[in-house]
Amino acid sequence: MFRYLSEPEFDTVRERATVFEGQTNAAGRTAAGIILGLHGLRCGEVCGLNIGDLDANRGALHVATLKHGEPRDVDLRPRIAAWLSRLAIGKPASSPLLRTARDRELHESQLQRAWRRLSFLWLGREVRFHALRHTAAMRLYATTKDLLLVKRFLGHKSLTATLIYAASLGGLREFMPDLAEAGTFK
Repeated sequence: MFRYLSEPEFDTVRERATVFEGQTNAAGRTAAGIILGLHGLRCGEVCGLNIGDLDANRGALHVATLKHGEPRDVDLRPRIAAWLSRLAIGKPASSPLLRTARDRELHESQLQRAWRRLSFLWLGREVRFHALRHTAAMRLYATTKDLLLVKRFLGHKSLTATLIYAASLGGLREFMPDLAEAGTFK
């Protein structure tokens, strides 16, 4: 199974998800979760967001990361921040940002299941939600070649975890040729 989306697949997912932009119904909330996945968030991080984590004026989300990583702020385009703020209307800061149709907290398994169905429909193959995070990291690394920036973007505590993304792109050979040749990261 592929760890990330190809460029055409990325474009398809972005285009299909943004069709629901601004909607606050169940489809809009699912699409917002997918867009946040394309911003490098894990499924559990998306589902764990509270309304108080959104700073719509600054266009950012504060992500208290999973897996003992580093908390981080994720920049959002103004239209995405506005969409998320519409989801928050009338709810206290401690409420979940993404909720079910019955106004309950969206569970990780629900978002993963919805994404798997949509990925098969949109891409013709089942893709894990975590591939959205890998795609975001790969795209950032391909653009910047800055592993420390990717490390901060993902909220990793150590660079070792981030090297997996560079190795997937083949970038490890140019960044750390001795480790690549030794087969440390396969």
